[in-house]
This record gives sequence, structure tokens and C-alpha cells, in this order.
Amino acid sequence: MLRLLLALALLGCVGSVPLGGCDADSDGASLLSHRIRIEAREVAPTDPQAKPANRTKPAVPRNAAEATGVKDNSEIDAGAFLAGLFTNCLVIVACMVVFMIWRMRNPVMFSNNVITGTAPDTPPEGLFGWAAASWSLPMDRLEEYIGLDHAMLLEFTRLGMRLMMRIGAPLMLIVGPINLLFGGNAAGSDYLSYISLGNVQPGSWIHWLYAFIVWYVVIVVQTTVFDAQAKFLPRRFNWLRSMPEPRCTTILVENIPPERRSDGELHKFFCELFSDSQVKSAYVVKETTHLQAALDRRGAPPGAL
Repeated sequence: MLRLLLALALLGCVGSVPLGGCDADSDGASLLSHRIRIEAREVAPTDPQAKPANRTKPAVPRNAAEATGVKDNSEIDAGAFLAGLFTNCLVIVACMVVFMIWRMRNPVMFSNNVITGTAPDTPPEGLFGWAAASWSLPMDRLEEYIGLDHAMLLEFTRLGMRLMMRIGAPLMLIVGPINLLFGGNAAGSDYLSYISLGNVQPGSWIHWLYAFIVWYVVIVVQTTVFDAQAKFLPRRFNWLRSMPEPRCTTILVENIPPERRSDGELHKFFCELFSDSQVKSAYVVKETTHLQAALDRRGAPPGAL
């Protein structure tokens, strides 16, 4: 206890002495406020006439790549690309090997349609028998075996393959060598850009070629997609016609205008769109949750609705 009192007295003496001695200062300032006053006196006063320090202005972007933050290919990007390509190919091969092994050991999981006789074809025996059977699938009748959704998923993958062949093959086999041989080596040591537009010098005649390439890509994509849609619509209609009634003849409409929110008005509306012989019936589903609660409170019988 004596040591604690001596320590407190010593701290009070130090806190009250500005430079030395043990006498308290006149205003009774503590050590903390005394240090703040000293530090405040040591801060140099600001000069209102002083000029602000020179600050470097942000650099003006010289091209679109600098403005958007996109960086050009560098010398090490080719190695990174090859490493990524090798890794992806290795993963694909590993997945195929695992699939082929599991297919042979678990036929019920991967070949159940073949076992039950509902598959369009029986794949040959062996590890790669599935590849030939998948490539020769009858796409015109495929929805009969696996349904329209699964058939369209396979057709979508084939659509992507056709686009890659019609666009990617000419660009890689024709446009790529042109950029490499006649571009002017604008890429320098960037080996990854040798077959791309980055290897073409500004003002080169190859830029005129790309104007036609853009239109070629637009026309090929549009015609290919429209052709796929034209083949899909008959399958969709056949799928709807093959469904049992009333599923294939019933539609659900929402947001009906107030003046049409009755069975008679709704039936009249669809008869005006089609004909009386094509419209069998029309019903408006009514939300009666609050009405039922109100009738229960009034004691109405259950069939009063």
C-alpha cells in the first residue's frame, strides 16, 4: 500500500512539473494536456499564401486498352496459355477415362436404356463403343427415346459445333496465316498474338479484310441459328400434339383485364381470336381466400359460394 501511494505521488509530481522540480503548475494541467500543449507549439503554422505542392496529373490514356484497363499480351502469356491448354486437355482425358471405366462397371447407371430396350441403338462392346453410338444418333427421332428437352440439349451442342466449324476453322486456317505472314510483326516478342489482329501494323490492308470477316461472322451466325429454330418448331408442335388432353389443349393466361374477368367474357374473347369450334371452354380462377373467411364469420353454409 505504501509503494502504491509513493508511485501515485511520483506520477502527480511528474505530471505537474513542466521542465523540472516537483511543484504543480498554476492551472493544474495534467501530464497529458501538458504534452499536447508542447506538441501543438512545435507544429509549424500554416501560411495562407503558400502555394500547394505540385501533384502529378493522371496520365491521359493513349488508346482504348489503357482507358478500359485491358492489358496487351506479354511474352509470358504464351507459356501460360499452353499450360492452361495442357491442363484442360488432361482433365478432359481423365474425365473420359473415369467415365469409360464406370460405364463398364455400372451398366445400370450409364446404359439402363440399352438394358431395358428403349435406346435407339445398342452401342458396340468396348471402352469406346459409346463414342460411335453417340455420333450416329438419329436426331430426327431422338425425342421419342429421351424426350424433347434432352434431345434439344444434344442439338444445342451440335449447333455450337457447327458454329465453331463454320467460323473458327476459316479464321484459324485462312485469316490466322494472313496475320502471321503479312501483318508486319506488330506483336514483336508476343508469340501469342502472331496469328491475331494484334500482329497487324496500323494502316495495313488487312484491316479492310476484317470488315468482310465481321459480316461473314454475322451472316453465318444468323443463318445457322435461324435454321436451327426452323428445325426446332416442328418438333415442338409434334411434342404438343402427342401430349394427352387436357394438357395439350389447355393454356394459362394471367393479368386478365377487369372487364374480362368472368367465364363468359373470357370465352367470348378467345372465340373472337379463333372460332367457336376451336374454343371448348374458358374458366376464370377466382381468389376466394378472404371471401371464404368472411363467409365463415357470417356463419354461411359451405356451399354458399
